[in-house]
Amino acid sequence: MVFNLSITLHNELIRILDNKILIPYFQPIVSLFNKNIVGYEALIRGPQDSPLHNPNCLFDTAEYYSLNAKLEFACIKQTLESYAKLKLKEKLFINVSSYVLSDPKFMESLSENYLEELNVDRRSIVIELTENHPTIDYITMRDIVKHFQSMGFEIALDDLGIGYSGLRLWSELQPNYVKIDKYFMQGIPDDSIKLKFVHSIQNLANSLGCKIIAEGIETEKEFKSVESLGITYAQGFYFAKPAAQPIEKINNNLFQTISLQPNHITSYSKKTASHIARLINPVSALTPISDVMQLFQDNENLTILPLVNNKQASGIIFRDRFLSKLFSNRYGLELYGKKPNTFIQYKNSVKHRL
Repeated sequence: MVFNLSITLHNELIRILDNKILIPYFQPIVSLFNKNIVGYEALIRGPQDSPLHNPNCLFDTAEYYSLNAKLEFACIKQTLESYAKLKLKEKLFINVSSYVLSDPKFMESLSENYLEELNVDRRSIVIELTENHPTIDYITMRDIVKHFQSMGFEIALDDLGIGYSGLRLWSELQPNYVKIDKYFMQGIPDDSIKLKFVHSIQNLANSLGCKIIAEGIETEKEFKSVESLGITYAQGFYFAKPAAQPIEKINNNLFQTISLQPNHITSYSKKTASHIARLINPVSALTPISDVMQLFQDNENLTILPLVNNKQASGIIFRDRFLSKLFSNRYGLELYGKKPNTFIQYKNSVKHRL
């Protein structure tokens, strides 16, 4: 029975690929500042009456029969054609795995002639890099990403927080967008750990000039929590479900505006800088990295640490840069925890190891 079912799924997958009957769905990505749709993530379904209609079943079957690359190329082609047919003007986020991104055929699928034929501007396309498999050759991947960015495409890093080496990829690839996995959105209003995590990611994104997209927003409370953190963009069922014929405008009633009242602004404008100044105890250059990490963990509002040597100020340790370098390596804290903090701050050779 299992053998017969396997043959049936294989034959069905071949039928879908040969007849080009994949169905692209589109889910809006929303600006929480401008309250409008800025793009659509493309998702794929099999035919409605097919045992491979569900995307998980579709892609699992393709991977089992080593047809995942062929399926992915078919998805890209049919997504672009559907996007062009719908005449969507917002950005298109296309999911691409690392092994397909490095395949020369991928460049052909986004060739200038083909995009011109579809009347699609390459500047509207965001290559959303998925991490279904670990990325080992970071240097090659970085060069490929830089090449696509130089051509006008943008890059997004998908599902930050659940992959093999999310922060390392972020550091190496320097994407235009980073998408926080929906796990961190589920129950975030009542989970202080998730709130701290997302808040730290937002701070890091601000320092790197990167845009954050919160995935999986399903409730009003989740939306309000994400908005209060200053997250740039969001997507999820709260705004709209994926659809073959996507919505073109978001219901304004879904938004909750958070802003200072005029009287708040007036009261603050009369105060001096001393009102917001606060004392931060410095650390020395010999303070172990693990101790610096503990200071940041104990105080989520601590964004910098003054560095003092021989009673003279010698620098500043920035929370975001410190954490980014330390955790860009899976074993960063274990390897370097006992070393002085200057090992991260000033040793040039470290930036490719941490």
